[in-house]
Amino acid sequence: MGAALGNLNGITNGTQVGRHCRLTVGNLPIELVGVRREGVKYRRNVEAAVIAALGKIDIVAAHAIDTASAAVIHSGICRWLLRERIKDMKPEQILACADALLRGKQVRDKAIRSLNLDRDREADLIQALYSPHYEPPVTAGEPEAGGSTPERAEGG
Repeated sequence: MGAALGNLNGITNGTQVGRHCRLTVGNLPIELVGVRREGVKYRRNVEAAVIAALGKIDIVAAHAIDTASAAVIHSGICRWLLRERIKDMKPEQILACADALLRGKQVRDKAIRSLNLDRDREADLIQALYSPHYEPPVTAGEPEAGGSTPERAEGG
């Protein structure tokens, strides 16, 4: 028996194309629970932004979100190591950890850019208008294609 329909916690992977896709964040040691929470919060914020911008999360977006979330967690682990274990680290380990922190942020940024959340909405509208498959929406009070208006029906 699964979660109730619409419960986002019941979705565990990106294999359900057409529904809200979510890949899970893995468990971390108890010392890193704050890092895991940061990653989950980041994932939910990005998911909300994608749904607001695109209306859905498809399989490609789910994997880009997963990559960005993993990069946030990766960076968080590096920050934790630099904060908590720096006294036990050698200079080359500190530099490697700082480099890994920077790489994690670069991976996150690349994954977010791939989602095209900052694209121009006006360009989307123009593209839709000039698409060969575009059909303008019919609103209340407008005649259907080929229909007549009351003025025409009365001979006006």
